[in-house]
Amino acid sequence: MENALSNSLLALVNNYVKAIRFILFWLRENVPNPEEKGVISTTHKGLYTRLREEYYLPSKVAEDCYRDALSVYKAWYNNPRKGRFPRYSSVSCLKCGQRMIEVSHRWFKCSCGYENDHDVIAIMNLNGRGSLTLSTAPQMRDVNPNR
Repeated sequence: MENALSNSLLALVNNYVKAIRFILFWLRENVPNPEEKGVISTTHKGLYTRLREEYYLPSKVAEDCYRDALSVYKAWYNNPRKGRFPRYSSVSCLKCGQRMIEVSHRWFKCSCGYENDHDVIAIMNLNGRGSLTLSTAPQMRDVNPNR
């Protein structure tokens, strides 16, 4: 038996992901300390209507969306080894650093001419910024499981 998702559900999930990305950057610009009292009400005032109108999210989904994004932002903010801000590691150009444009499924292209698969771009970006360390330990390179 196959489980097929309806187009409306896929559109809702896609809009939810886009909204979370938007909220994360909105939080970084507008909420310098997520531990302050009243952050949820500030976030609600600044985002609720926008999520409903621009991303077509139902009421409760919009609330869940900004609460999810706020928890991700708080986790990043409270991490002593913050590292790179979450998101956009797979769409920043390796050559010039500009944001790349998706030209087809999983394939991004930059105005400077560089193009590649988004997973390859993400790995190269994270490795280049020191957020990802590639292990050289023999046990990590062993591909024979269950020995």
